[in-house]
Amino acid sequence: TVGGRGLPTVGAAPTAAAGPFGTPGTAWDRVRTDLAALRRRGPSGDVALAADTIDRLIRSALGVAPDAAYGRLTLRPAFPAHWVAFEASGLALADARVGFRWERAGSLHRFTLRQTAGGAPITWILEPWLAGSGLKVARVDGDPAELDAIPDDGGVRPRIQLPAERERTVELEVTPP
Repeated sequence: TVGGRGLPTVGAAPTAAAGPFGTPGTAWDRVRTDLAALRRRGPSGDVALAADTIDRLIRSALGVAPDAAYGRLTLRPAFPAHWVAFEASGLALADARVGFRWERAGSLHRFTLRQTAGGAPITWILEPWLAGSGLKVARVDGDPAELDAIPDDGGVRPRIQLPAERERTVELEVTPP
């Protein structure tokens, strides 16, 4: 612990508080409802609702949690089952700018993490929720990796911590539910 705060490590037990992320479906349902409301109101719709919806998407549904004091960015995404790819870029953490891409082909999930600006490399903490009963294969930058996959609300949540001194690729294959 540093300053009374625990530092997450690969394979560590999850903290008691899940934070703002909630369950995989909850945040997406709220974002979908808000986007539908914005569509009904048209381009002159509620700017505050639009900003709140984007914030909810980034923080809750994608599970983005910045920790600038420690130079860490946590990603805890839980993508809808029918999605096969997602990309975000220009996320800010102090002077750093980062982006990530997720792709799914069957039970194989590929995350590409990159830092595009900033003085010092940040630390990625990746904890994706994946529909499956276990983790079959894990690779980091093409090399086999041993990761704990913690059961989480009908899926698994592998945990990995990586420095962002270069683009990183994490491939995770799950055992179907």
